Amino acid sequence: MLQPEEAAILAATCRPPQQPLSLITADLATSSSTCSLLVREVVDCHAGLVCMVGTGLEKDAPRSKSAWPGYSHIRQDGVCGGLVLHYHKSLWVEVLPSLVSTAFPGIWVAVRKAPVRGVLQEEVTVVGAVFSSGLAGLEAHLATSVVKVKKRFGSEVPVMVTGNQGSPLQNG
Repeated sequence: MLQPEEAAILAATCRPPQQPLSLITADLATSSSTCSLLVREVVDCHAGLVCMVGTGLEKDAPRSKSAWPGYSHIRQDGVCGGLVLHYHKSLWVEVLPSLVSTAFPGIWVAVRKAPVRGVLQEEVTVVGAVFSSGLAGLEAHLATSVVKVKKRFGSEVPVMVTGNQGSPLQNG
């Protein structure tokens, strides 16, 4: 997916450890968003999370094909034309599969900054990338998911959600 020059740009970029958590989303299938534009946006805002849909990746595509320098990633090839959530290696990410449903597939993760001197950071942000073919039931699903998140991580935990109802390239 990345061209060699894009990989070199990402490899040469340092994300400051105390940088606030940011999320960029891009639909590579239906927009004019190119990987080159996306990489520039990631570098400019020091994005910790990058959610891409419409990657066209199939289940038999090797993980190395979707890898980015300095980032780990989670793939759901059967969701929304190929879903990839890249997360910077300075972040500790726990996948939350109990929040995903067959009606609203995607990826939910709990994100912490990387451990400092072996001590796990306490501040958690939960991020969901949720996709559906329509809006019926989506609000109820998200409300139930947020209740589960707050029960597990506390009532003050921030929750960020993205999906296929947004614009082609966003950062937040």
